[in-house]
Amino acid sequence: MDSSYLKKLLLLLLGVATVQSRDCYYRFWKAIACSGINTLHQLRNGVYESIERDNVKKPDFEGLEIEHSNIDFLDSNAFEGFDHIQKFKIIFSNVTNIPDGTFKNLKKLDEIQIGFSTVYNLEDKAFSGMSNLQSFLLYVTKLKKLSKGTFDDMPSLTKLDLHNDDLEEIEEGTFDNLPNLRELELLGNKLKRLPKNLLAKLTSLVSIWIGDNQLEQLDEDTFSGLSKMNIINLPNNHLRNLPPKIFEDLHSLTDLVLQRNHISELNEDFLSKSKNLKTLDLSNNQIAEVPESLFKDLHELDSINLSENNITHLKPDLIKGLSKLKILDLRKNQISSMPSGFFSDNVNLTNLDLSQNKLEKLSPTDFEGLKSLSSLLLWENQISEIDENAFKPLENLEYLDLNGNLLETIAPSTLNVLQKLQSIILTKNKIKTLPVGIFDNLTSLHGVHLSNNEIVNLENNPFENLSNLSYLDLVDNHIEYIRPGFFKNLHELRSLYVNNNKLKVIEDEMFKGLTSLTFFRLENNPIEKISCGAFKDLPALEFLTFDNNKIDSIPPNCFSNIKNLFMLEITKNKLHRLEKGAFDGLEKLWELNLSANEIDDIEVGSFSGLGAIQRLTLNNNRLSKIDKQMFVGLENLTMLTLSDNNISSIDSSTFELMPNLQFLYLGSNQLNKLENDAFVKLTQLTMLDLSDNGIERLPTDVFRPLKLLNTLNLSKNKIGNLEKGSIPFVEHLQYLYLSNNEIGEIKVGAFDDFKSLLDLDLANNTLKHISSEMFAGLTQMYALHLEHNEISDLNPSTFDDFPALFSVALDGNKLNPSITMIINNKLPGLKPITLN
Repeated sequence: MDSSYLKKLLLLLLGVATVQSRDCYYRFWKAIACSGINTLHQLRNGVYESIERDNVKKPDFEGLEIEHSNIDFLDSNAFEGFDHIQKFKIIFSNVTNIPDGTFKNLKKLDEIQIGFSTVYNLEDKAFSGMSNLQSFLLYVTKLKKLSKGTFDDMPSLTKLDLHNDDLEEIEEGTFDNLPNLRELELLGNKLKRLPKNLLAKLTSLVSIWIGDNQLEQLDEDTFSGLSKMNIINLPNNHLRNLPPKIFEDLHSLTDLVLQRNHISELNEDFLSKSKNLKTLDLSNNQIAEVPESLFKDLHELDSINLSENNITHLKPDLIKGLSKLKILDLRKNQISSMPSGFFSDNVNLTNLDLSQNKLEKLSPTDFEGLKSLSSLLLWENQISEIDENAFKPLENLEYLDLNGNLLETIAPSTLNVLQKLQSIILTKNKIKTLPVGIFDNLTSLHGVHLSNNEIVNLENNPFENLSNLSYLDLVDNHIEYIRPGFFKNLHELRSLYVNNNKLKVIEDEMFKGLTSLTFFRLENNPIEKISCGAFKDLPALEFLTFDNNKIDSIPPNCFSNIKNLFMLEITKNKLHRLEKGAFDGLEKLWELNLSANEIDDIEVGSFSGLGAIQRLTLNNNRLSKIDKQMFVGLENLTMLTLSDNNISSIDSSTFELMPNLQFLYLGSNQLNKLENDAFVKLTQLTMLDLSDNGIERLPTDVFRPLKLLNTLNLSKNKIGNLEKGSIPFVEHLQYLYLSNNEIGEIKVGAFDDFKSLLDLDLANNTLKHISSEMFAGLTQMYALHLEHNEISDLNPSTFDDFPALFSVALDGNKLNPSITMIINNKLPGLKPITLN
């Protein structure tokens, strides 16, 4: 280690206590990061300790970072001994003042970052003497104002980031001495205007970001002389018009973003000198008409976004000559028809969005010239008719979206020209039948979306030749019957959605050919009868859902041919009894959900053979009695949900065949009296829910065997006043929920046995008085919920002695708002952070 470097630090630290506080740590990106700093003495001590402890050599100490600190010790000598560092950062801190010359001795500094902090005062010469600084980031600081001279000593600066600082004013001349600045970020502030000539001397500027401000107008010479400018980003302001010559000097401009303003008119020449422009975004304005000559000299344009405006008509020659155009977005306008030959020069256009307009008919000339188009979005128009030659020019189209139109039928020849089409979306139309041969030539098709139509039958198979189809969505139609063999040629189909139809039976060979099917959803069909032989044709199936049907029984071995099934849901059906062998063969099943049925009996052996199952859900059934024999075969189960039944008793043997159970949900039953040994076999349990059981008292040692339990839910019971022993001992409990009980008083010592508690919920009780003694010993608690009690008086210092406490919820009590405010201000709390 450099001896002079270490001696210098040692001299600064004479007299420092030898107890190591570990406020600072060395990070692999060659920085020492310090947290919880309140004094300069503490900072220096922490840095020195990190150097010693982590054996930090001088070349490896390039950066100093301070976070979550209160910094009121800055002055021109604050960083004495750190003059070699190259990067300095302050985040999530309170900075009282940055005095003149604070960083003047840090001659090697090339980056400063101060963010997510409150800077109460910034003196005029705070950043003087920083001739080598290249990057300066000052963001989310509530700075309000920047004065002339602030950046005068930063001639080498190339990047200045001032986003989300609540800036309302920048003085004229503030940026005059930044000749090398290339990137300027001012987004997310409250600027209503830019001072005249603010940018005039930034001759090296390449990009500027001024979005999310309140700018109402720009001077004509705002960007004058900025010949190197590539990117101007001005979204989400209040601009109503643009001066005709505002971009006249920007010969290098490639990207211009003006979205989310209030622009209603465009001067036909305002872009005429920006001949290198590639990307133009004028979306979400109030433009009703686009001048026909607006783009005439912009031959480099490859992306135009005019979406979310009020455009009613397109001038025939608007995009004539734009041979490099690749993306055109006209979504959400008022366009009712396309001019003939509108796209004739746009041979390289790949993405066209005309969604949410008022198109009623597609004609043969609408898409002429678009031989490279790969994506066409036409959703939510009023299209009821498509000429059979409308798509003829689109020989390379891969994605077609016609969702939300008024189509009742489509002629077979209309789509047959789209031989490269991979996905077609026809959802939310009025299609009743699919003509024979409609998809015959679409051999590249992977996905067909037909949900929310009026299809009744599928007798004529429109999918017969789609050998590459992998996704088929038939949700929300009126399909009553699927004939056996209908899917026989769809060997590549992996996802099939037939939910929300009117299917009544599942019969043999209905799924023949679906050898690759993985996802299958059949919920919300009035299915009463299942022929188990139908599942033999689904060897690859992993996810199967029956929800809200009318299935009342599962015959033995019904699913035995679906060897790869991973998750099975049979919910909201009419099952009343589970029989032995119902799930035989499902050796890979991981989750079985049988909630919301009418199950009142489970035969021994119902779950045998489910060696891989981890989760079993039986909530909202009619079980009144459970015993260990019901759970034979579930030795690997980790989660069991039995909530919302009528279970009134459990004993030490109930769960003994599930030794690996980690999560047990028994809420909303009738378990108001528990035996002391009820959970003695559940040594792996980490979460237990006993909410809403009418519990008044709990046996003293009922939870003692649960050495790993960290979450206990006892909410919505009838537990009264708390004293030591009211909540039985749980060695490592971290989360305790006691809301919605009848707790009116907490006696000292009630939580003596809960040293590990992190989160305590006492909401919706009848507590009137709160004192720190009630929670004595809860030194690790970070969240306390006391909302909706009857607390009327509370000492603001009650929670001062809980070092880890992060938030206290007190809403819905009878407290003076000032008391709540004082307490909230003392705690870190969960405060929203605005990110760039």
